[in-house]
Amino acid sequence: MDYYKKKKMANLILGLIFIIAVILQFIGHATTGYKYLFIQIISLGLLLLDLYLYNRRFS
Repeated sequence: MDYYKKKKMANLILGLIFIIAVILQFIGHATTGYKYLFIQIISLGLLLLDLYLYNRRFS
């Protein structure tokens, strides 16, 4: 793979992680309970991971 395909694939993966995290956030927020709170915590972790992986390129 050349450089641009790798960059495009990395952006696609980051986008998918972001979409999954946002969907999990809405699912966790829809109802109450410890299970859904855990889903929101996982979603927050995924969003932070996504932010870290994106910003790591520019540091």
